[in-house]
Amino acid sequence: MPRAEFGAYTQKLRIRAGLSQKQVADRLKLKSGQLVSNWERGVCYPPLLDLKELALMYNVNLRILFNQYCYHTKKEDWIRLQQP
Repeated sequence: MPRAEFGAYTQKLRIRAGLSQKQVADRLKLKSGQLVSNWERGVCYPPLLDLKELALMYNVNLRILFNQYCYHTKKEDWIRLQQP
């Protein structure tokens, strides 16, 4: 599942940055860390507009994070198209 792959990737970035899910949620002005947990578990993707702030928090190039986001979302669409 591409969402889970992307979620695991962002979880590693968050942990490497030394941030908790709540800290990420607070910086993005989210109500709780539960939404960040949902991203990391592959329930959903983070909003595209939050990628810039996530890249800054996780100390990763925005282009790299955006490319991963695009790769996984397109991969998910491709898998869905192939299903009967």
